[in-house]
Amino acid sequence: MSPESRPEPPCTFEITVELGQLLIRGGQVSPEADAQITYILNGALEHVSAVAGVVGLIKKEDDKPAEILSLRDFGYWRPKEIGALQDYFKDIEQYPDPHFSLFRQLPLHKQPFCNRREDLVGDEEWYGSEFYKRFRTAAQQDATVIATIPAVGEDGEPLNNNTAYSLCFCRSLDEPPFTKSQRDFTLYLLQVLGPLLHRFWHQGPSASSMLILDLPMRLRRVVSCLMNGDTEKAAAARLGLSHHTVHSYVRELYDLVGVRTRTELMVKLLKAPPESGDAPGKESRSE
Repeated sequence: MSPESRPEPPCTFEITVELGQLLIRGGQVSPEADAQITYILNGALEHVSAVAGVVGLIKKEDDKPAEILSLRDFGYWRPKEIGALQDYFKDIEQYPDPHFSLFRQLPLHKQPFCNRREDLVGDEEWYGSEFYKRFRTAAQQDATVIATIPAVGEDGEPLNNNTAYSLCFCRSLDEPPFTKSQRDFTLYLLQVLGPLLHRFWHQGPSASSMLILDLPMRLRRVVSCLMNGDTEKAAAARLGLSHHTVHSYVRELYDLVGVRTRTELMVKLLKAPPESGDAPGKESRSE
């Protein structure tokens, strides 16, 4: 494995400030690990210019490929993307992902790794694979970066139990590859989040998390945008929907959750204070 595949975590002032802001704001959202993780990762999407991602718990033994124990998606997954992801995991052995197949062979439980797709797999193999043709085109995703770290406890100490935490960011088709800086940031973020991920994987889902997961997919997508601070207009542009449609979804969210304003919605879902610029009584306006 080349040194590029195991980048040293960057410690630039800009990254430290941006990551610090995400972590502080995540801590204000809720004492619950899953709510904090959801908020932080959705915020990180903007930093790496990704549309969606997956955080995972992986088991890796020396003589076997890594095994996925649990996954949680975040970001702006559309129904067809979720369907393609589900189909992929049904046929993971028949139509292997060339990138993840190589990644599964690495000693993920022993040291941190982070790779962009092109760090491990060339364009000819990638775009010629049945996996890409069947699943990536269906999901409308291409560029990928995956980071893993050996699992740690809440104290940050290694668990030494052959498990690892993973973080994957994805970009839409026709978007450029992730930069080396964005690759390094992905690993740095995962390392910082290690203790929180321990709580995330070992605590049961919170009531607010289950409320989000129980929502229809179209409403989960809107919630994801609102969590990231989008106005209704910005959410509509991001999701490729009309402003009228998004506004109707927001009103549907209010009815389902039993609130009247965006502030109350965020408090109910994530126990979060209002986003900057939000004020009670203004959420029903056309944004």
